Amino acid sequence: MVQQIVQSNKLENWILGKTRKEERKLNRDEIKQKAQELINEESFIASRGWIKQFIQNNDIDFKVREILFENGILSEQQAQKFQQEKAKRKESNNNDNQETISKQEQIEQLLKIQTSEFNQSKDYLRNDFDDGGYLEYQDCLVDYDDSHQYL
Repeated sequence: MVQQIVQSNKLENWILGKTRKEERKLNRDEIKQKAQELINEESFIASRGWIKQFIQNNDIDFKVREILFENGILSEQQAQKFQQEKAKRKESNNNDNQETISKQEQIEQLLKIQTSEFNQSKDYLRNDFDDGGYLEYQDCLVDYDDSHQYL
């Protein structure tokens, strides 16, 4: 498993490096051939499905387009589309961060409420104890225990 992750990282780095060097998007046959070479297991087959999943899981398409955009290789239309997608992703990440912050604030508020309720309960028990209420409760337990004899 660890070896596959390492090989997967090597494959991703190879794809991105070759994209930078050749300033073009690699085709799936090139990726398939390199995957077979890197993973080098008899049971491994770099099928279309495997390659598709690998590209999706590692966000290869976006990373490749980013490299091509930075190098000025994309057409004007492709560049605009890429910039829009990048802006959407940034906005989505900001929204995710806001949701996370909001959830953290909610948790902090709940903890404050629970702490406040706990402190109030402690004060109530302390006051009740000072008034002898605890002793009455303790007497009830003693009476209860005395009323049940063991056979």
